[in-house]
Amino acid sequence: MSTVLRLAAALAAALSLSCFAQTPPVAWNVSTYGPGTSPATIGCGGCASDQRSIAVDAQGNVFVSGYTDTVTNSDMLLVKYDGATGAVLWSATYNGPGDLYEQAWALALDPSGNPIVSGYAYNLTTDQYEFKTIKYNGAAGTIAWQNNFPGPVAGTGYGIALGTDAAGNVYAAGKVTNGMNDDAKILKLAAATGVVLWDKTFAGVSAFNDYWFALAVDGNGNVIVTGEEQLSDVDSNWNTIKYAAANGAILWQAEFSDPAGGIDVPYAVRRDSNNDVVIVGVRFNGATRDGQVIKYSGATGAIVWSKTYPGTEFGDDFLYALAFDAANNVVVAGMHTNGEESQDWVVLKYAAANGNLLWEKVIGTGEGLADAAFAVAVDAQGGVFVAGRMNQAGVDATTKDIGSVKLDGTTGALIWKYTYDGSAHLGDRVAGIALVPGGVVIAGESIEAGMPSGLRVIKLTDAIRRPEFDFEGNARSDLLWRHTDGRAAIWLMQGANVLASSEILGAGTGWSVSNVADLDGNGKSDLVWQHTDGRAAVYLMNGATPTASAQILNAATGWTVTHTPDLNGDGKADLLFRNTNGSVAAWTMNGTAMTAGATIIGAGTGWSVILAADFDGDRKTDLLWRHTDGRHAIWLMNGLAVASTKQILGAGGWTATHAVDLNGDGRADIVWRHTDGTIAAYLMNGTTVLQGSTLLGAGSGWSVAGSGDFDGDRQADLLFQHTDGRAAIWLMSGLATTAAAQVLNAGGWSARRVQDLDGDGKADIVWEHTDGSVAVWLMTGTAMASGQGVIGPASGWRVSGASP
Repeated sequence: MSTVLRLAAALAAALSLSCFAQTPPVAWNVSTYGPGTSPATIGCGGCASDQRSIAVDAQGNVFVSGYTDTVTNSDMLLVKYDGATGAVLWSATYNGPGDLYEQAWALALDPSGNPIVSGYAYNLTTDQYEFKTIKYNGAAGTIAWQNNFPGPVAGTGYGIALGTDAAGNVYAAGKVTNGMNDDAKILKLAAATGVVLWDKTFAGVSAFNDYWFALAVDGNGNVIVTGEEQLSDVDSNWNTIKYAAANGAILWQAEFSDPAGGIDVPYAVRRDSNNDVVIVGVRFNGATRDGQVIKYSGATGAIVWSKTYPGTEFGDDFLYALAFDAANNVVVAGMHTNGEESQDWVVLKYAAANGNLLWEKVIGTGEGLADAAFAVAVDAQGGVFVAGRMNQAGVDATTKDIGSVKLDGTTGALIWKYTYDGSAHLGDRVAGIALVPGGVVIAGESIEAGMPSGLRVIKLTDAIRRPEFDFEGNARSDLLWRHTDGRAAIWLMQGANVLASSEILGAGTGWSVSNVADLDGNGKSDLVWQHTDGRAAVYLMNGATPTASAQILNAATGWTVTHTPDLNGDGKADLLFRNTNGSVAAWTMNGTAMTAGATIIGAGTGWSVILAADFDGDRKTDLLWRHTDGRHAIWLMNGLAVASTKQILGAGGWTATHAVDLNGDGRADIVWRHTDGTIAAYLMNGTTVLQGSTLLGAGSGWSVAGSGDFDGDRQADLLFQHTDGRAAIWLMSGLATTAAAQVLNAGGWSARRVQDLDGDGKADIVWEHTDGSVAVWLMTGTAMASGQGVIGPASGWRVSGASP
């Protein structure tokens, strides 16, 4: 075993593990009450979520439904929020003619973005609570139509699940009272008028109740409903029926119950892109409750696979919500009872074909506390977003917070975590989560000091900073090494701990890593290799293991890969090349495949790309050029097309050294160095210089050696190194230095890399000594939280100088 691998193994064995997660930026966070700041409640109170109270339209605007209470009654409540700012665009309440109790328990949008709510409302004429459904105009918040569906006799009916077909017709499911007990009811309502096109009742065992809890509409407009069929006071089944779109004829029916009997309840149903159906819920095993996941054939209702999540022997486990990734793998979320008989979040991912468990993630806040996940969503890249209730560790269990996490879709690794605690520090909760452009919105309730319970709606921006050299996709940087004999190795890191290590290239091949970037958009860094004869190749990586490779350039072409920008904003790194004749070319990439390519500047111009960054905040990387005479220009890019270009600096002795976001506005700024040693910075908005300032005068001996966010405020900070070896950190807020400290005395050490090794959203430092030793410091602002050597002198190994 090589020196580097022996040291890695020793460190992994000797050091305890710790886990960090970033905190996502909050785009907006708003509370909403009923008229006169009356209390507002989301959804159906204690119902398991199944996302039933939040929806997002095509413009990213957010709808949340529930009800508002007064002293003597409650009214339906529906609020539309501006997706960009969180401002309330309109708020609508419905108070029936009896001025008693009306509540909205379900929400859906039609294909045009018009919201529909369903729940119950009091009918003064019939003296009963009726199954009530209202369609609103999405733009104005006015009622388009309303449907009152009475049960066969006086009693309470309500809607608890909604969906629409491609024509905008509405399915509403819930229950009605038959005089002795409750029957499950589903309605199909006309898109334009709300007139009942058909209604179907399920009445099981006489004198016991039946309910529909959730529904899904397939690609043909047929509807699948699932709910509880009570067999006795202590026994119930899952009951699922698929009804035909045209007339409500039963296409198939499936029932499920644990052989031990007891209360078995489904909570959520979804259909995948093949129209197959997955349901999650709970089953009673005779002693405790287990989570259950069943996949049914959409065509026949036959079970494709069925999986039980038993958790532990100590208590109950519930699965409340589910979502699919692009491959129809199933992600479910719920509650798990641990060995301390506390409740934790549990998130599980099952394979689409056979239900094999791909990964399990348990997240808890402490012994004796009750955490539960109620909602889940999966984005186009496979990222998993979960929301639910989190207790505060070390605080009384009545103090519950709104919580959300993002997990890596491939591994289940924690990427970020967010909590919100209402200022009254009481029982806050989550009822739903929804994807929006650039992030997610979570909806629930919070209690603020001196106020009643109110809706709490929070938009989290998924602009989490993916650290460079993150080969596992867990938001932690790893270390890439190169030996003097040509070998290459990867250490997978958790802070200063080496979790795993592997040599990925043997000695004497002529190949070396030139660039590290995520070429396939899976959140894991990949490798670009260059050979001494001019060949180039790419490796797609999963940790330290290549999953695919391709040679992309032949020998002796004169081309070299210089940068790996994301030119088209698809989340996949592209390639920028420079030829020995001065030509520059770009390829857009999809993994190992070039999707398009073009020469973007010809030979002999004197211009070359020195930095690549997003200067206008559109999530597409732009190019900063330098001419041999010192002129600088920015090209704003849209794929291979140049959206606009501008020269930003005339000829002279300045060179742009770093393109980083100094003021946290999502747009790259520029750090400059002059030949006389002066250091300056520009704040940028696209090609426009907003403000500039000199940071250090000439002849100081200091230069910017690296940049990273050392204090986690989402503003890049600067690491300076002096010619005598001293190092200092400046914490920046735009062009202002908020704090500065020398962190290293003169000597033989120099900063090799600035990377987030522990995933806490704060940059750390990898140091290299002139004798070959390497050390890492985990940083908090200008303070070293911990540090240690990771490799000794004269090993022949160096941290790779490959460009990100």
